[in-house]
Amino acid sequence: MKMNPIFNLLRRTMFAALAATTIACGGDDPVVPQLPGGGNNGQDGTEEEKPEIKPDEGITLYGLVSDSEGNPLEGIVVSDGYSVVATDAKGVYQIVRSANAKYVFISAPSGYEIPTQANYGSYQGTYQAANSLTGSSTKPYRADFTLTKLSQSDTRFLLFGLGDPQPDNDEHIKRFRTETVPDVKKIKADYTIPTVGIALGDILGKGDAQTFTSMKRALGETGVPIGNHDKSSVDYTGDTYRDVLGPRWYSFNRGEVHFVAMDNCLFSGQDYTGGFTDEQVAWLEKDLSFVPTSKMIVLYYHIPLRDTNYRNRQKVLDLISKYQNPTLMCAHTHYFQPYHMRSHNLFER
Repeated sequence: MKMNPIFNLLRRTMFAALAATTIACGGDDPVVPQLPGGGNNGQDGTEEEKPEIKPDEGITLYGLVSDSEGNPLEGIVVSDGYSVVATDAKGVYQIVRSANAKYVFISAPSGYEIPTQANYGSYQGTYQAANSLTGSSTKPYRADFTLTKLSQSDTRFLLFGLGDPQPDNDEHIKRFRTETVPDVKKIKADYTIPTVGIALGDILGKGDAQTFTSMKRALGETGVPIGNHDKSSVDYTGDTYRDVLGPRWYSFNRGEVHFVAMDNCLFSGQDYTGGFTDEQVAWLEKDLSFVPTSKMIVLYYHIPLRDTNYRNRQKVLDLISKYQNPTLMCAHTHYFQPYHMRSHNLFER
């Protein structure tokens, strides 16, 4: 497999595996189901300040994606987790929202900052509510996004991979804040290139929505826009995780790399195993339809895919193996063991 400069940079210097050991609950961080602003949420201004958009008949979710100077951005990929579309020449996207969709999110494009959330430091904020929390669920809902250009190229960037911190309570989170967060900041300070972080699962061990909220705030203290990923023993359905931390599958871009996060923990009602739901695979195929095969793909999830019996494993690997230097990243085992999937000539790290 050809090793291009981007892959070599990832392999040698961009991946720092950070793990916080667990020790000891309560919490002074309020549970705030606050979503990133934009559109009807008000962060980017009132509806009167924005261009009027008349959605097509039958559209239930729509909005404008523009830059910080008000210019519409064409070709930005937007999804509700089920449908995937791109903005038109006027920066407008339109979706027939899935009844199961809680969020609408953008696949943050290269060359732009990854939006962050108010009151949560650097925690990523590429998503917001997909429908009104108090109004009609059938009335078309507008959600706008504003992107800010990076001050430098992101062709080279620093990547943090955060796996299995697993705090169970406030004492554990305090240790994460006093040990891991300073480590991340120290490493970041040695670089002048853009920085991004990905979470590889088990962000929380035990606890509740309040503990998740505290951990979300702690992740935001790193100064690195870290994305969410994966559910935990708090609630294997993923609902609590989703409500506090955001979508369980999404994508974003840095330079010539397309990152895809997926939730591969399948809960049977009593236990869990590895694999991907059919709805995630359908979403992944739509997401990748907007990505040139010349790009590098980094797919990250929680449980290693070494078990060939995992649900939809073959389909997911078939989809990403079409791209340049596809790379798999996971956690779960609490040790680093690169694995070569010979069937697709892929490396899992």
